[in-house]
Amino acid sequence: MQRSAETRSSILDQMLRILAAAGLVAYLPSLYASVAARLWALAAVDSLALLGMIAASRSRRLGYAAKLRILIGISLAVAAAVLYATGPFGAGYVWLLCAVFSASLLGSTRLAAATAALAVGILAAYGLLILLGRAPHGQDILSLVATSANLLLVGLLVASTSRRLVEGLERALEAELRLSGRLGEELKAARAADEALRAEIGAKEALLKELNHRVRNNIQVMSVILRLEEGREAGAVERMGLRVRALSLANEAFLSAPGAEEVELRAFVAGAIESLRPSRRKGEQIVLEPFSYPIPSEAAIGLSIAVAEIIAALSAGGGGVSVGLEKDGGEALLAFEWEGPGELGARIAADSVVLGLSPWGLAASAEGPGGRPRLVLGLPS
Repeated sequence: MQRSAETRSSILDQMLRILAAAGLVAYLPSLYASVAARLWALAAVDSLALLGMIAASRSRRLGYAAKLRILIGISLAVAAAVLYATGPFGAGYVWLLCAVFSASLLGSTRLAAATAALAVGILAAYGLLILLGRAPHGQDILSLVATSANLLLVGLLVASTSRRLVEGLERALEAELRLSGRLGEELKAARAADEALRAEIGAKEALLKELNHRVRNNIQVMSVILRLEEGREAGAVERMGLRVRALSLANEAFLSAPGAEEVELRAFVAGAIESLRPSRRKGEQIVLEPFSYPIPSEAAIGLSIAVAEIIAALSAGGGGVSVGLEKDGGEALLAFEWEGPGELGARIAADSVVLGLSPWGLAASAEGPGGRPRLVLGLPS
C-alpha cells in the first residue's frame, strides 16, 4: 500500500506540473479573450486557477490529500465559470470530466462520488439559470439535458473504469508485496538452514578427521606392541587383552573432547587402572592421588598402555599400589609406590615393552620417601 500511495502522489505531482505549464501557455490568450469579451469573472477565475495550480505544484508542505482537493476544486470552479460564461461553446464540460476523472483515479470512492455530485449540482444550477432566463447564451434546456445525460454517462464510464483499474492494480501490487515478503522469509530460512548445514558438515568433517587420526595412531601403537611381543609365549594373550582394554578406555577419553591438542593425564591413568579391573585380585587396592597435568594428545595412548603395564606388573608382584604426580625442578614425573620386593621395580624398568612406550625415561629406586619401593616415569612437557 505504501508503494501505491507513492505512485499516486507522483502522478498527482506530475499532473499539477503539466497543468501549471500548460496554463502558463494558454493563460495570456485566454485572458485577452476574456477581457475583450468583458468576461471579468472568467478572467478572475482563470487567474486564480493558474496561481492555485502553480502554488500546489511547487509546494512541499502540502500533503497528497490537500493537493488533490485543490486540483478537483480548481477544475470544478473553472468548469462552472466557463460553463456560465460560454455555455455550450466553451470547455466547461471538459473541466467537469477532468474533475471526475482526477477524483476517480487518484482519490477514494467517497471523494469520487462527492465530485460527481458536485458536477451534477453545477449542471443543475446552470439549467436553473437557463429556466430563469439568466444564462448569457440562452441555451435550450432540452439540449442541456441531452448534453448533461451524455456527459454523466461518459463520466460514469470513466469513473468506473478508472476505479476498477486502480483497485485492480492495488490488489496486484498487494499480492506482489505479500509474495515478495514470503519469498524473502523463505530465502532467509533457506540461508539459515544452509549455514546450519554447512556448520554441521564442518563439525562432522572435523570429527571424522580426528577419529581417523586417532584410529591411525592406535593402529600404529598396536603394530608396535605386536612387534615387541614377537617371540614371547607366557602371558602374551593376557597382556594383549590388558593393552586393548587400556586403548579402548583411552579412546573414550579422547571422544569426550574431540579435537583437543592437550588432554588431562589423570583421566588416562584412571582409564589404565580401570582396564586392570578384570584381572585384579579381590581386596587389591590401587590408589590414584589427585593431581592435574596436561599432556600432548599424541602421547596419551602410549602413556595409558605403559601405566597399565606398570600397575599390572606391580600388582602381580606385591600388595597395594599408589600413583601420584611429582615435580623435580622443571621435570614432571609420575611416581608409583607399592608394597612388595624392591627388585620388582628394576625388572619393570628393564622391560623392553614398557621402555618402548615411555621414551621420556623410567627409573626405579629401592626405597622411596615413604619407605616403600618406588618407580618414576618421565612425562612429556
